[in-house]
Amino acid sequence: MAASGGAAIWSISMVALTLLVILGLGVFAWTTFVELQPPRAVRNSMLTVLLLITLLEVYLYAAGLASCRWLNFLFVAFLCNFWGLFDVLRTFPRIRDLDSWQSAKLTVLLMLKTFAYCLCLAYNSSRAVLFMITTFTNVWLLPIMFLVALPYGFEVTEGPRLDEPHTEDIAITLWRVITSPTYRSQALMLLQDSLDRESTAFMRLFPLPCQRWLSDHNEYVDRKLCLGRRCI
Repeated sequence: MAASGGAAIWSISMVALTLLVILGLGVFAWTTFVELQPPRAVRNSMLTVLLLITLLEVYLYAAGLASCRWLNFLFVAFLCNFWGLFDVLRTFPRIRDLDSWQSAKLTVLLMLKTFAYCLCLAYNSSRAVLFMITTFTNVWLLPIMFLVALPYGFEVTEGPRLDEPHTEDIAITLWRVITSPTYRSQALMLLQDSLDRESTAFMRLFPLPCQRWLSDHNEYVDRKLCLGRRCI
């Protein structure tokens, strides 16, 4: 028993040390990336990490590795990821006032998610290593990336303004989209504009594959139109 307990402590200590080393190297690499890339690329990278974290949490729940009788792990994960992290990342590099209730909301959601990991993973001693790794990668990694990515002298949005509806809380935005046809039309226009900008940026990042796909797509459309007009 003593030998197995000592081995478990040694394994946990090595995992903790490895995570600290990875954190240091990761912060250095992430800082270099942030300095070389525009804010949109930094934001898209963090959103990609958020998507990967969400998929990993879905796997943990589906595989039965993160479940308990007192708390729905997947609901807490989705709540924190969407209402908390996504709501913050979508306005990067602009952020709301650090003293606002949105910052307090994110802090509470992160603590709730940490509690969910403790309740659903840490209670089982055989999952201690998994608990340490997933709590680091799935809960606190993205907030650290966000804080490191904030530029010096960043602009703070003190509150939502009429000319910047995307800076308000995402729950309020969804409520207005559901209840107001005018606001829904404005939101769809903003979404279309955002998708156009992202597609343009993607085409600049991968010019040759995108040009080949557009050429094949246009050829397919022309062929369908020609067949529709009996032009064979």
